[in-house]
Amino acid sequence: MYSLCSSEISVTEDIVDRALEIRENSNIRTKDSIHLACAEAAGVDVLLTTDKKFMNNANRIPAKVKVMNPTEWLLEVIS
Repeated sequence: MYSLCSSEISVTEDIVDRALEIRENSNIRTKDSIHLACAEAAGVDVLLTTDKKFMNNANRIPAKVKVMNPTEWLLEVIS
């Protein structure tokens, strides 16, 4: 999968600040908040995860990224 990546995101102070904001305003765990903040910084449309709790919590907050299960995303893309 890594070979399919087109860029790599380094964790900056702005990303850490956004992750802290996400963490303070949600039930999202610290590592997941960093993951979401990195996805926002990368400008991705969708963050794929199989972590249902993370997905549900992430979709309850104002985020610039939609968080989806890979299977649901694939079904949406091919239909």
